[in-house]
Amino acid sequence: TTHTQTERRVADRIRDVKEEISSLIDDAARLTHEVGVAMADDNEKRAQALIAQREASDRRRSTLQVLLVELERRLPAEQLAEARVALQVAIDETARANERYLAACSSEREIRVELTQAERETNDATRQRDVAHSREMGARRLVATMEAQNANP
Repeated sequence: TTHTQTERRVADRIRDVKEEISSLIDDAARLTHEVGVAMADDNEKRAQALIAQREASDRRRSTLQVLLVELERRLPAEQLAEARVALQVAIDETARANERYLAACSSEREIRVELTQAERETNDATRQRDVAHSREMGARRLVATMEAQNANP
């Protein structure tokens, strides 16, 4: 039973490490997006801080991946093979999810650019409309004044 308990503890630790690695991968994607937002906002100081966080997260993930290899060495070959397959599936799923996330972030940035352009165009059209309306009202007043003068010579 001690052997089984040890295997169970190692398997539990492997699961925990995998979950933390997955979480760090998600954090890296989030930080990458936040760096993009900070750079778009010309907030260099924030961008540098986020880049430093991303690098620290990457270092932690690398450390955990080394630990994971060491932990996997403690498991019997059959469990190790199953654990590796599960890890690869999780890594592939996370990579696909990160790709979708980054594509969505890129689309969001493009939409924001388009929205900003549309807002500028709306503001320009509003100004043009207001100027045209002002001219129309001035012309109406002039016509009304001239008609009044012609009616009362």
